[in-house]
Amino acid sequence: MPNVNKGKKIVISTIVVLLLIELIITVFLPVAPNANLDASSTSLVKKTVRFLFMGAILFFLYKGYKWAKWIIAILLLISGVGTVLSLFAQFNWSMLTLGSVYLLVSITLIKSSAVQEFLSYQRN
Repeated sequence: MPNVNKGKKIVISTIVVLLLIELIITVFLPVAPNANLDASSTSLVKKTVRFLFMGAILFFLYKGYKWAKWIIAILLLISGVGTVLSLFAQFNWSMLTLGSVYLLVSITLIKSSAVQEFLSYQRN
């Protein structure tokens, strides 16, 4: 049972961190500076859809679905590696932080036995 509680804390922390990142990306990242009104609204729609998609996958993760864990882990690995690789073109501390968080969360979801036990507990 202690591993289940530890896994629950890891999963909830993951959900909070990822939703905060998605919220920051959706609300605070500007659209292209030279974009017209149609492009700006399209960008906002895309960001909103991305936020809702991530929220839905995180909901299924909390409910204990292993496929949701793998979808999130793979997406975060791809994003994390892509972000870190983009640093070779132009270094940026915020991108380094974002890429590191994505990689850390994905590895934690994949490797943690406590997360595995919590997901199994949630499904039963």
